[in-house]
Amino acid sequence: MFFNNYHIDNIGCPIIRSIFKNLPINHLFSKAQHYGLRNNFRNFVFDENTVTLITGGANGLGSQLVKKLLTKPCKKIIIVDIVPPIPEYLNNPKLLFLKYDISDEQQVRKLYSRVISEFGYLTILINNAGKTNIETIFTTDDHQIDSIININFLGAYYLTTLFLPHLLESMSGCVVNVSSILGETTPARLSTYGASKAILTTFHKTLTKHISRIPGANINTVLVCPGKLETKMFEVVTTPSKILAPDVDPAKLSDEMILAIENNRPCIIRKPYYTNLLPVYRSLDWPFMWLVKHFSGMNRVTAL
Repeated sequence: MFFNNYHIDNIGCPIIRSIFKNLPINHLFSKAQHYGLRNNFRNFVFDENTVTLITGGANGLGSQLVKKLLTKPCKKIIIVDIVPPIPEYLNNPKLLFLKYDISDEQQVRKLYSRVISEFGYLTILINNAGKTNIETIFTTDDHQIDSIININFLGAYYLTTLFLPHLLESMSGCVVNVSSILGETTPARLSTYGASKAILTTFHKTLTKHISRIPGANINTVLVCPGKLETKMFEVVTTPSKILAPDVDPAKLSDEMILAIENNRPCIIRKPYYTNLLPVYRSLDWPFMWLVKHFSGMNRVTAL
């Protein structure tokens, strides 16, 4: 029993006491427990059984996430990338580096089979790997388009759908998808990148709704939509305004991502502050949208 008459009789406020006495509180709590709603208010705790897989973990935001994860108890942190991480990580017994190209579906399936055969389960999946190129859609060849879509979306899609049954079996865990604000408003010469991130964002929202309808599923979902990160991916792009649109510090962003995992509530992380104004921006007619892009300089800085 979540409540009994003793607890209710000791409530000081007569109005609240009357509500508790006349409503089937225990029945409501039991229903919430059955559908997994009550579990969602319990924080996730890293422990010696936690197995985390992070794609693109060798550098950039991924490397910062690995650094933060190493401060938590865990069984293993699996770094998936096409290049090895720093030697310090390679020599750490908590870490396992696996060289797989997630743009290749067959390699993704081999990666999945290896993780399951070695560990039997996965606790946290972080789809962080990403790729871009700054060209118009008319000058980007088909191979580049395929590569960007495969890495930014299809790799994350395959990994999520492969590991989701294991997460559902344990009824706990977390899926993190690192998208981008450019999936919602895309500057010039980044159409393919923006499209891939838009698909990932939509997929994540659909995934979150799907999981929420499964009774007892205590699986958290975190969507990360940052602006320009201080990483090598966009090092050739100059930030048009450090005041209006400052670069995002990957170390600080990784802190927020770990906190979101521990809070165990589905959420969307948007950084920096201007990204929260996008719903207003998207409601504008195209002349006003053009003016915002023009005066913000977002199209100018990608005109390389």
